Amino acid sequence: FLGFIAVTKDMEKFAIHAQIGFNAASGQNATGNEQPNNLFYNLGAELPTSTRTRAIIELNGLDWAGFGNNVDITIAGRYQVRQEFSVQLAIPVNVLRSNFPSDYSHLVSIGVSMKL
Repeated sequence: FLGFIAVTKDMEKFAIHAQIGFNAASGQNATGNEQPNNLFYNLGAELPTSTRTRAIIELNGLDWAGFGNNVDITIAGRYQVRQEFSVQLAIPVNVLRSNFPSDYSHLVSIGVSMKL
């Protein structure tokens, strides 16, 4: 189960956004590896560079229950294809590396945002 709250505040020249969420995933996956609960959060700022593009910087965190914290600073760019659809490219720079469960050294998350 996954739940989160996300907020965005548009300022005069930039926007700030924040998100906090919790993923309740305790138990074992199909391969028998433990899947712990985790808390995730981010705080970021977006600066418009043109009518369709934005430069973004974020502080992203992930706290694996019992496995430690992972903190990244992410530099990103977003292109607004249409009003309800955008594409984003992000490069995370690790600040604090935790011991991921199941001996993972990296985690990749991919998502699509659409405005309905």
